[in-house]
Amino acid sequence: VVVISIILPPRLRISENPRVAGMYSQFILVASFLLICGLYTFYDHQIISLVFTEKFSHLSEFSTLIMVVLALKYLQIVPGTFVTFYVSQKIRAKSILFAAVVMVAGFILLTPSYGLIGALISLIASNFFLLLLYVRFSINSKLLRIFP
Repeated sequence: VVVISIILPPRLRISENPRVAGMYSQFILVASFLLICGLYTFYDHQIISLVFTEKFSHLSEFSTLIMVVLALKYLQIVPGTFVTFYVSQKIRAKSILFAAVVMVAGFILLTPSYGLIGALISLIASNFFLLLLYVRFSINSKLLRIFP
């Protein structure tokens, strides 16, 4: 994710067709995400134990929700970059602010009753909301098409 986030903006600037560059970048992101999900699915307990110690190994039961959060983050990269470079940095900042409000509201409403699962659901909802905003602004700028 970090490598694509660094490589993508300069490529979009020099590309004559940013839509094509975005599609290739999205393909690379999806392929790398599927590889990471596969590894995480089989080795989640070991990864959590290695990174956070054995004390947190019980978090592997939330692997599915964590992978959903990662998927949403991966999917936000290309539309978010389009919004930043071709629409407006202010619109991206406002989108992030609105998503943060959704996340905090979700934390306040869901975490007391549902604990960690409520917090993860709130995180998923806010990231999904942010992705929808990015896609909407990218489509409005004619840089991203859902259906060719």
